[in-house]
Amino acid sequence: MATARALSLPEIVLEVLEHVFDEPVSERRPLLFALAQVSRIFRDHAVRMLWVDMPNIEPLFRLLSNCEVVPDPANATATGEDEDGPSYTLHLLARTGLPLLPSLTKLKLPVTPPYTSDPTFLLCPSIRDLTISFPGWSVSSINDHIGALFGGIFAQHNRLTHLRVQSEGYMRHDPEHELFQPWMRRRNDWMMDPPGGDAAVSQVFCDALAAVEMLNDLQVFSMFTMNTGVAGRNLVSALANLPRLRECSFGINIAADILPTIDPGFASLRVLSISNVDNGAELRLFNSPLLRNLSIYHPENTITESYRRTIEAVAQRFPHLHRLLWNLGRQDFVYAPRTHILAATIQPLFALDGLRELSIDVASRPVYDDDIALLAGGLPRLSHLEVKFYMDKIGPTARSLLTLAQGCPSLHTLHLGGLFITEADEANAATYPFVGNRLRYLNVADLRCEGEIYAAMIVDVLFPFLDVEASRRRAAAAQWPKGQFPGVLTRLEGYHAARE
Repeated sequence: MATARALSLPEIVLEVLEHVFDEPVSERRPLLFALAQVSRIFRDHAVRMLWVDMPNIEPLFRLLSNCEVVPDPANATATGEDEDGPSYTLHLLARTGLPLLPSLTKLKLPVTPPYTSDPTFLLCPSIRDLTISFPGWSVSSINDHIGALFGGIFAQHNRLTHLRVQSEGYMRHDPEHELFQPWMRRRNDWMMDPPGGDAAVSQVFCDALAAVEMLNDLQVFSMFTMNTGVAGRNLVSALANLPRLRECSFGINIAADILPTIDPGFASLRVLSISNVDNGAELRLFNSPLLRNLSIYHPENTITESYRRTIEAVAQRFPHLHRLLWNLGRQDFVYAPRTHILAATIQPLFALDGLRELSIDVASRPVYDDDIALLAGGLPRLSHLEVKFYMDKIGPTARSLLTLAQGCPSLHTLHLGGLFITEADEANAATYPFVGNRLRYLNVADLRCEGEIYAAMIVDVLFPFLDVEASRRRAAAAQWPKGQFPGVLTRLEGYHAARE
């Protein structure tokens, strides 16, 4: 009875199993198996430990009725066992020739060089969404037999609709993450040299990937986080001619004299994300009048004239654009101009009547009240505005909030990298007009003010319908929260409660 009561405590059960788990591998697995069979008290925990302790994936494939496992004859000894242990190196065979996973539709496939064997035994005709993940090595080390890899996969599974090619050297593959950074040519690289390899090596990889031309059903393609860039005409031409491609993401790295020789395409494209845009000439490759969503990433220390040409190309080629994300790239403080970078570049966008969502990341470049006023005056129909920057001693003031509240009546979401509430703003807080803008979400990454009460008064009179709780959640999710904005939200919450 006492033993039964003791074993009813999860802590004691785990203590017993941990002692078993500390035994050598050859002893602990039979013990765990015996414990799982002898009592329901131990079963769940023991089975979990058995699966954690698998020496290879053979047990997983033994669960498949149409698959059998045999020792690798190249590594087997006279006893039928592998030199490194029984059945550690395996060949997997399909008994009937049927696919191993007949209902699988989505797969992430890690691959490592050299690609001397065909890994597609794991795939099946039902696969539609495939991610091919390479180790985070230099480009030169992943090219052995790379053509056979891509050609074999695409030939067997030519009905893929989603394809992503990525390198595990990138920590983040989600473009929505605050710290996401796609492939980009670094400042000290040659024009055609991607990180980790030279132009010729990168060309081999991307020419092999041009086998995507076999995928006539492909709708989504991404190699945004692959350390090869796009090194030549073959891959771009193959993608440009895919009839159903509607979403495309990659880093471009094509010499200026080669660009005019590539025929434009991508007629069905709706979403485009492109990095390493140098001067906007790269956008001529996209004959996509129906494009709605565009993300552009510039390499670091791009000059102002290149930004202007890029925005001019956007306005000319994509008249129906609905959302634009524009990342200007980092800039060394030594080279950073103190000019109004937005005022010098943004005006061509004013011709896009359908533009509703705009996100701009100017990094260390300063943003002024005049820049915000220019945006509000030129794009009055915006519903989402995000201006990211690192604020030092210069930044927009409460006058920018007033300008946006009056100039963008449809604004729903507003994010500013920083905001000063100056002494003059605080002195005139009671004189700010009631605008009644129906903004719902507001986030100021770095709010600086003398008194939070005056900042809250100004925000409340300009944006009385703010969803304070949702704004607080978004502010808390920031990577490096700072400034006084959380305190201002607390005061706004009190104002809203008083009105109710």
